[in-house]
Amino acid sequence: MYTGPGEYMSNIPPWHIFAKYLAQIGMKNEAQFILSQL
Repeated sequence: MYTGPGEYMSNIPPWHIFAKYLAQIGMKNEAQFILSQL
């Protein structure tokens, strides 16, 4: 059961940061797709 603060805290970074990370680890197609959807 979740007992943290009242507001949900996501562990997923903002999409542009996540896309940058994907590109760095070699997932360039996935990163490009995410960026094209923003």
